[in-house]
Amino acid sequence: MYECMDMDKMMDLTCRCDCMEKCIVCGTPERLLRKQECPQKRRKRDTIRKGCLKLYDMCERLGLNCQRISWDTDADGLWLGNYKGVDDWIYSKPPEEKESFY
Repeated sequence: MYECMDMDKMMDLTCRCDCMEKCIVCGTPERLLRKQECPQKRRKRDTIRKGCLKLYDMCERLGLNCQRISWDTDADGLWLGNYKGVDDWIYSKPPEEKESFY
């Protein structure tokens, strides 16, 4: 079994005031200057990761091997922001590479 949740699970938490209307709630644009963590991104990533952990736990209880699949990441394992879903990542591949996913 493979866990292929979208790459928000690996997002960088640095505040860039890019959470749309939720940045207004944050009210601290000085985070940009200090490169502080965005509380909205933290909540989102933690929620996704909790869901992944539940999947791993269920698979373990059922005796299934579950592996995480990630893509479009930097050397630190953080999402680069190019391909969010596994479908976006596969679609970006040349036709001869796409066949290996079917």
